[in-house]
Amino acid sequence: MSLSHSTANASNLFNVPKLAQDGSNWITYKEQMHTVLGARGLMRHLIGTARRPPSPPPWPRTKSEPATSTKQMPGPTTTSTTPSTVEAAEAKLDDYEQKEFATRQQIYGTITDSLLLKVKDLSTASAVWSAVMKEHKGKSEM
Repeated sequence: MSLSHSTANASNLFNVPKLAQDGSNWITYKEQMHTVLGARGLMRHLIGTARRPPSPPPWPRTKSEPATSTKQMPGPTTTSTTPSTVEAAEAKLDDYEQKEFATRQQIYGTITDSLLLKVKDLSTASAVWSAVMKEHKGKSEM
């Protein structure tokens, strides 16, 4: 089996059929979304238990100074504000935001355009999911 073939099969595992406008496939859609987002490590973003890390501490940099420089900058800083602590905090925030966007992308790619327009300005992926659930819950009880 070639690498491209196995990659294509793996990406198909994350495909969730579009949520029907009338919500008739809500139960199966919801279960597939939970499974896919759980497999991708995004469930906490879907259900709202992921916590946004604090903003990185300020670290003044000159234009010519690389982000990984160990040069101490003048001005008031605490002993814990170093380039490595700033980089670590930025990495945590980047990871959180990437997971938020990945969760939103999975939802946005499987809902109708009209529903997307209703939920696009919500602040978190969890808020988007809650709005989708509110819109469709109970529409396809088996």
